[in-house]
Amino acid sequence: MSEAKNHHYVPQFLLRQWLVTRNDNRVLAAYYLDAKSKQLRCHNTKSTQSFCSEDYLLTLEKSPIDKNGKSLGKDAIERHFFGRIDDFASRSINKILESKANIRNSEIRSHIARFLISLELRRPESLSAFRQAATELGAELNADPAIITSAKALGIQMRPTEYIEDIQRVSLHDNMLSVIQDAVNDKNVGTKLINLSWDVRQIADKNINFVLSDRPLIRIGSLESSSTFWALPLNPQTLIYAVKTAKNLGQIRNLSDLQLARHCNRSSCIQAEKYVFSSDEANEKWLVKYLAASVLNQ
Repeated sequence: MSEAKNHHYVPQFLLRQWLVTRNDNRVLAAYYLDAKSKQLRCHNTKSTQSFCSEDYLLTLEKSPIDKNGKSLGKDAIERHFFGRIDDFASRSINKILESKANIRNSEIRSHIARFLISLELRRPESLSAFRQAATELGAELNADPAIITSAKALGIQMRPTEYIEDIQRVSLHDNMLSVIQDAVNDKNVGTKLINLSWDVRQIADKNINFVLSDRPLIRIGSLESSSTFWALPLNPQTLIYAVKTAKNLGQIRNLSDLQLARHCNRSSCIQAEKYVFSSDEANEKWLVKYLAASVLNQ
């Protein structure tokens, strides 16, 4: 199997929920604020393949080997690790949308919680921070006088980072990507998220809908905060969310569909890296205001 070049940090199964029909084609209506004119623009000629992805975003320098000695490919993290997370999340979300499962089901909640964590950690900005940390660590090791002196005393001619990579059989870059996997699998964080109070809001009125940004997870507050609110639009009419307490859950449930949609849509726009996907052209009248707030927030 050929290795994947184009890696999505927002999975296509989620983006597809916002496809609209334009000139008999199914495309995403991707809104953004033009940096120069400050006018609202819309790309509406391309499908999910063209958005929320980067070439070689998660590509390893060396292909890992499984326990049977088989090469997994340099795209192993994209295809096997995140691919598996996305697969379980997609199945779980479909069961919720088809009313075949309840978010109170622990297995369903576990798959979705892991997916939400992964959405933040696989963002290009997050990956860049991990790469920068790996680069800085390497520079510190290579410049540490004590390490250099000890290495020379042992007859080691390689730079410290080269020696570590030779011993471990893995580069600092690939080690960094392994750290991201560990962070996604962090049981402490996962347990805290799973144990929040969860619910699903489905809106019947088609004139009220959720948008999706290229940073799709709506995250307000830490998992320790009493006001924490984690939410993900599943499609234009459905939102899944988690809050700290049953009291918080009751407060969200008491919001009207319009109030909840406005709150989430504003957050989606403000935290967007660039694009916000909308299935309703009527949203253009407020998208420009919220996207302008996003620019100020950056």
